[in-house]
Amino acid sequence: MTDRPSLDRHNLQQNRTNLNDKLERKLLAYAIGAGAVAAGLVTLAQPAEGEVVFVPTNVHLQPGKSFAIDIQGMTEFTLTDKLYIITGSFSTALLSVTPAASAGVVGRNQKAAAMKLGVAVGPSKPFQTGKALLAGAFRETQISQTSVFGQFANTSQRYLGLKFVIFGEIHYGWARFSIVQATDNPPNVKAIMTGYAFETRPNEPIQTGQTTDLPSASLSRPNDDTAFALQPASLGVLALGSVGTRSR
Repeated sequence: MTDRPSLDRHNLQQNRTNLNDKLERKLLAYAIGAGAVAAGLVTLAQPAEGEVVFVPTNVHLQPGKSFAIDIQGMTEFTLTDKLYIITGSFSTALLSVTPAASAGVVGRNQKAAAMKLGVAVGPSKPFQTGKALLAGAFRETQISQTSVFGQFANTSQRYLGLKFVIFGEIHYGWARFSIVQATDNPPNVKAIMTGYAFETRPNEPIQTGQTTDLPSASLSRPNDDTAFALQPASLGVLALGSVGTRSR
C-alpha cells in the first residue's frame, strides 16, 4: 500500500486556529464574568454559556506515525503507533495514548476504554493517567504464539474519553476512531481518527459523539464502516474526509 500523509496539515492548522480563537473568546467571557462578580460590579452574573467544540480530522495512524491533540496551543494527548522488535523472533505493535501531566483518558490499568456512541464522559468515569493502550498485536515465532489485545482492537466507531485542565478547571471531551485494525502475523495496528470534541464549560460532562450544545439532538452518526473493519485493504481504500457537524 502506498504510504500517505497522516493528515491534511493545511486543514488541521486552520482547524486549530479556529478552535483556539473560539475557545479564547469563551474562556475570556467566562473570566470577565467571574471577575466582575468578585469585584462587586454586578449583583448576580448569568452562568457562563457552555459550548461544545468539534474538530474534524482525517488522521491515519500506522507504525511509525504519531499525532498530537492540541488545545489552546498545548498538547494534551499524544497518539503513537509503534512496532517493537525485541529479538529476531519477538515483535509487537502498539497503538497508545499519552495524556499530559494534568490530563487523562477513560480506562483502567493502563488500558483505554473503547466507548460506543452516546456514553457520558464526566466525573463519574474512571480516568487513567499516564500512557494507556488502545490496541496491540504480538508474535513470537519460535514458539508460534500470537495474540491481538486492547479494547480498541478490530473495532469501528469507538470513542476515547478525554479529561484535561484549562486555567485550573477540568474539561471533558472525546476522540472518535472510525476503525482500528490489529493483525498478529505480522504484528500491525492501523487506525483512523475522524475527529475530537470537548465541552468549554468546566466540569460539564459530554456525550461521546456530541458535537453541539444539545446532547440529545447532536450526536454525530458517521457512516458505518463496520463492513471494512477487518478487510486488509480497508485503510487504503477508505477516503474519509471531515466527518461530523461543526459546533454552532
